[in-house]
Amino acid sequence: MREQCQIVATVPAGTTTGSASVTVNFVPGNYVVYTVPPQTITGISPTSGPVGTSVTVTGVAFGSTQGTSVLSFSDSPQLPSPAGAIRRSLA
Repeated sequence: MREQCQIVATVPAGTTTGSASVTVNFVPGNYVVYTVPPQTITGISPTSGPVGTSVTVTGVAFGSTQGTSVLSFSDSPQLPSPAGAIRRSLA
């Protein structure tokens, strides 16, 4: 019986589709095709508010971490708040 193994690697930036394979001791294995889904916004809440309003954007394929993510409003980039950030209004 063959031993189950796992290899973790990062898909290169800009990749949309491609093939993956593993070579062990100079012997190539089979190829598997993968597709990187596009980022898609499925919702925003609230949908309106004054300048300074904190909004939550939901969607798919944003990645497991948002350290390099940027959200833009009318081409004005805004950095997302860190996970678990406490948001308070200053009066």
